[in-house]
Amino acid sequence: MKRFLLLTLFIGFFSPSQAQWSRPYDGRHEKRLADRSIVDVRYDPSQATDPTARLNPLWSFDFSNTLGMSVVRGLGASGSSPWKVVSAMEPNLVSQNFPPIASASGAPFALINSDSFSNGTQDDYLIIKAGISLVSHPAVMLSVQQFFRRFQEDHIIEISTDSLVWTELYNSADVVPASTTIPNPSTLRFNISSIAGNQPNLWIRFHYIGAWDWFWCIDDIQLSIPPNNDLSLEDYSINPVNFLTFTGQLMKGQQGDQWQVEGAIQNFGSNAQSSIRMRSRVGRSANSLWRDSTAQLSLASGGRDTVMSVTNFPQALLLDTGVYALNIELTMDSVDENPADNSASVPFAVRDTIISVVSPVVSSSGSLGTASFTGDEDGLICATLFELSASDTLSAIQIRLGTSVAGSQIIVSVRDTNGLANDEYAQQTSFSSLIESDLYTLTAQDLARGFVKILMPASLFGAPQNRILQPGAYFAAAELFSNQGAQDIRVFNDYTYERFLPYYTSIIYSPSDARWYTNGIGLAVNPVFGHHFSRVSVDEESLPVRLQSVFPNPNSGLATIDYTLDRPSVVEGVLRDIAGREVARIYEGFQEPGQHRASISLDDVPAGVYLLEWHAAGVVAIQKLVRSGH
Repeated sequence: MKRFLLLTLFIGFFSPSQAQWSRPYDGRHEKRLADRSIVDVRYDPSQATDPTARLNPLWSFDFSNTLGMSVVRGLGASGSSPWKVVSAMEPNLVSQNFPPIASASGAPFALINSDSFSNGTQDDYLIIKAGISLVSHPAVMLSVQQFFRRFQEDHIIEISTDSLVWTELYNSADVVPASTTIPNPSTLRFNISSIAGNQPNLWIRFHYIGAWDWFWCIDDIQLSIPPNNDLSLEDYSINPVNFLTFTGQLMKGQQGDQWQVEGAIQNFGSNAQSSIRMRSRVGRSANSLWRDSTAQLSLASGGRDTVMSVTNFPQALLLDTGVYALNIELTMDSVDENPADNSASVPFAVRDTIISVVSPVVSSSGSLGTASFTGDEDGLICATLFELSASDTLSAIQIRLGTSVAGSQIIVSVRDTNGLANDEYAQQTSFSSLIESDLYTLTAQDLARGFVKILMPASLFGAPQNRILQPGAYFAAAELFSNQGAQDIRVFNDYTYERFLPYYTSIIYSPSDARWYTNGIGLAVNPVFGHHFSRVSVDEESLPVRLQSVFPNPNSGLATIDYTLDRPSVVEGVLRDIAGREVARIYEGFQEPGQHRASISLDDVPAGVYLLEWHAAGVVAIQKLVRSGH
């Protein structure tokens, strides 16, 4: 199931005084994790269901009997680590929190474990001859359940009707980014009618090429008759037209780009289809802001093709803050017998003051920090790409935290993107700081909130800093210090958009190697622009949210909160104790401008002094609340 999408970067040419716009170097420098025990093994239940389970298989193979199976070493193989049939993951993978494949049949399953050997290379084949003749079956579907983490290796699936000439169906290098764990299990389906239909013999080959990489689990190989009508949105991408990367949380006033929707479609059904369309819609609840439908497409049984939106989605349509969705759906005249894989929904948001590649609705996540790489306990830099279409004033950088320890320290900065055009990004001097903060020490209150917002000073060590950024591309960066590993600090990362984020969306600097590495995932290092509210405000009347009263105060049961908004916003309240720990949360949702009233029950809150934070429009209003005795 090859990926047919090509990420095309249309480079915008501005005249920034600081940022550099350029076509990124087409290469990757990945860094292998040291703290592999905390590798985020992601599991998406929506992808775990085998869509072929309801079909009556013609033939299946679950490794409970190995008749017809052979293991062959390739010409490039050295050392050991061939394929084997096992009932559990091997100890080195168990110690790193990798579970066995969650296949429908359970153990046993096939495993190749490259991670167990730091020397030698793997070029190994697991070959299975199907124990059935397909002579009377013109339409045939192959399904496989798999689980792996990919570093830089290839996981290749091929078939042959004579064991001499092989046709490649799938290569992980085409569809899975480096340093990625796929859902456990992932079900692959292939309409192989054009190759295997009416053939007396069929061989299925699993080819692993690696060298001290990760692993591959295979189970529940199945041949079945495909349904009559079955389309699949095999892959999709949302490509910015002018910018370099997709941004999951846009900022009002910086929506100067367009999105192009691209989909890879396969006809898994036995019948040809002549009226296929890909429909795209951006909306909020039932309200549609943009729609697009491609021209009709015809596909023979087993056929694939790629389509693009006819009109591009203009971000400038989004005038209000809030959460939106871009929905992609395949349609045809026939009734699809497996509609679950015909659509996708990509959430994104518009914010008042923040830009982020992190999704507003995170589907899977992990973290990265000072414990991730040997020798990088102090001075590791995590940086995320962001882009401006209009000049704006940077006020802070907000970091969403993973598991961290109070006392660890951070320096935030905005960095140049010079170096993306070639392999200079691997050098120590690439991505120099344009503006930066002083050293900030993480507090218990920061940990309780789960994020820290570090102000960008107008001057640093007596030297003025220009916080006005011109249009262009930049990196928001966080340099992390753990006191030689005694107080680790981790940055939250998001895998929601991983399938189409370019590998240069986030980068990391390794002080032990004195070089930069690409990372690709959505690191939560987010620039904050415009007015930044501090707890000592001399201009509270100008804030977009104002807490007018909290009563009764002191309070013994139910507190009433009156507040005013001067712009539309999602409103959320958090009650914290004086140590910064969250005690209660109030979600008011999207609110229009004007006066509003909310309430919070304090029945389960102990007596004491608390701070009520009222979050709206990118700022926080705070008022003291006293809980009296019951």
